[in-house]
Amino acid sequence: MRILFVTPYPPSRIRVRGYEFLTQLQREHEVTVMTQCISEQEQVDVEALRQQRHEVVVVQEAKR
Repeated sequence: MRILFVTPYPPSRIRVRGYEFLTQLQREHEVTVMTQCISEQEQVDVEALRQQRHEVVVVQEAKR
């Protein structure tokens, strides 16, 4: 099954709940993560997910 995992911040080992949920889903499904990236730490978290073979789509914050 293909799943789109939408979250306001990238899952990481610090944000354990989302990270573990994503890891479990990916065992049996094709998962794409959609998130926004505001801080430098979140950019590091996105790159870590990509290195673990997760497909990640980063959405830019809308300007008002």
